[in-house]
Amino acid sequence: MEEEWGGHEEEELRKLREETNVDSLRQELDRERSKRIDLEQKMNEVLKTRLEDSPPQPPRKQQSPSNNGTGTTLGEVERECV
Repeated sequence: MEEEWGGHEEEELRKLREETNVDSLRQELDRERSKRIDLEQKMNEVLKTRLEDSPPQPPRKQQSPSNNGTGTTLGEVERECV
């Protein structure tokens, strides 16, 4: 009879440890979630301030150097005309 009671107590202790472990894991998960949310908010604030601080820039078009047949680029011709 004593062995059964000892086994029952051990089982209860094991369950209690598992529940405590689950609770501590949940608490840790909640802490990590709130850290992530805080970091996301900070990132959004930084991105928002960067967008507000920088003037709107039109998309840049890539201009390949044009050649007018004389070996002079278009930019050089424009400078000579000014």
